[in-house]
Amino acid sequence: MNTQDRRQHAVSTGSLAVLLTMMVLAGCASAPKPQLSPSASLPPEGTSLSGRWQLRDAGEDPLRELTHQGFIGTGSAQQVIRLSRARNGRGQAVVPARESSRRSRHQAALVQVFLETGADVKMTQTEDGLFISFDRSIVEEYVFGEHRAASVGPVIAERVSGWEGAAYLIETLDEDGVLLTERWYLDADARVLRRDVAISEEEDVQFAVTQVFDRVDSRP
Repeated sequence: MNTQDRRQHAVSTGSLAVLLTMMVLAGCASAPKPQLSPSASLPPEGTSLSGRWQLRDAGEDPLRELTHQGFIGTGSAQQVIRLSRARNGRGQAVVPARESSRRSRHQAALVQVFLETGADVKMTQTEDGLFISFDRSIVEEYVFGEHRAASVGPVIAERVSGWEGAAYLIETLDEDGVLLTERWYLDADARVLRRDVAISEEEDVQFAVTQVFDRVDSRP
């Protein structure tokens, strides 16, 4: 699959409204889903995540382990859908309420197909958006302050992203009410980039990890 096929494509504003209505109707038997609100559309003055970054301790990274198990990333879409449907036995990609408090990192959620990782990350920050390249192949694009629908194959989710202080916050909510939260921010005088990743369901965090990247270019 090429880079273009891997990208999560935006759906028009009108389509987003229709999508969210359908998600609410489909989830009437489940707990209320969190409502996503976009963060700020402008970064603090002088804040830039641009640069090339190398994942520290890549061989022990939990997200890369999930990649090898086929539970995250665009290439895992069909497998994640099969596992999700198999759990409730009804042919629907819905997590039963009785399982909501028992999800482990070895159980697949639909939102996991929107999670990418790599040992070599390039961040390109523009005036109104952020491009994140993983291992020089997969490129994710975000617009500051966006609120849209994102899709990977047949999986569609609600997406918001923007600035929360000096951190860039990305939230992705799947049709089962499972929330993927990513937060990118600088540390150690901009020589270190950190990425907090969490998967939560009904406000209960099921999986959380922080990736640490070291700067490998000459930017200050």
